[in-house]
Amino acid sequence: MWTLSYNNGVSIKERLIPERKEGESLIQVVMTCLCRTDNWIANGDIPVEKNRIIGHEFSGKIVDSDIFSKNQTVAVFPFISCKKCIVCKKDERYCPYKEQLGWHRDGSFSQFICVPDSQIFPVKMETEYEAKMFAYAEPVAAS
Repeated sequence: MWTLSYNNGVSIKERLIPERKEGESLIQVVMTCLCRTDNWIANGDIPVEKNRIIGHEFSGKIVDSDIFSKNQTVAVFPFISCKKCIVCKKDERYCPYKEQLGWHRDGSFSQFICVPDSQIFPVKMETEYEAKMFAYAEPVAAS
């Protein structure tokens, strides 16, 4: 699969399709958006591991999952809390240990991505255009 990865700037790289772990689903990316965070990562202003796939605002279709239907259109919340700390017990949104797709984990500037099932939200869409609109779910919610 083709990816946009950080390596002292960004470059297009070919990588294997990721293998999902237990509690994750494999998603085919339908639409991904460019965020200011991606720009900061590309410029080296936010440090990430070499070859990290950037991007976190996206929508997609389920390819492989234990709990979602194949080809189900989904939106994804890209911030993954630890679900263990005292803060998470009150409100996971404020977890001091949260990870972000495209920063701490491989992101959505790729053809496929593995995401924890807890971050996936099925949406009912009639057309491919409508499915792409859900790539904007996170930035709209954050504004």
